[in-house]
Amino acid sequence: MHPPNLASAVVVAALVLGASEVDAANGAHRDAIRGFLIVKHCGFETDEVRAGFRIEVIGLIGDGKVSAAAAKTDRDAAADEVRRDWRNRGMGPADPRCLTEGRAAVYHFLAVLKTPD
Repeated sequence: MHPPNLASAVVVAALVLGASEVDAANGAHRDAIRGFLIVKHCGFETDEVRAGFRIEVIGLIGDGKVSAAAAKTDRDAAADEVRRDWRNRGMGPADPRCLTEGRAAVYHFLAVLKTPD
């Protein structure tokens, strides 16, 4: 039996840390899509909000941590969640959560738009 190899341990640790970064990026990507779908549901979509959303998503995908397959999975999961939790209630913009969660998503995307690189 050989003693543990330090180089192997470093490689494994890097892979584990890389995997957690990818998981975080996928979660952020899914959250961004969910937030934007809520913005649309609440009737809060503007050119500025749309631009902030695009900047965020392009940044998440552009850093290579969200693959094309993961991006599609995220889009589908976010759409299913919003459809199940928001649209099925039939309240549209009158949904009181629009004043909290919907407005928070708007402010988030506006902050992304206005944050310097």
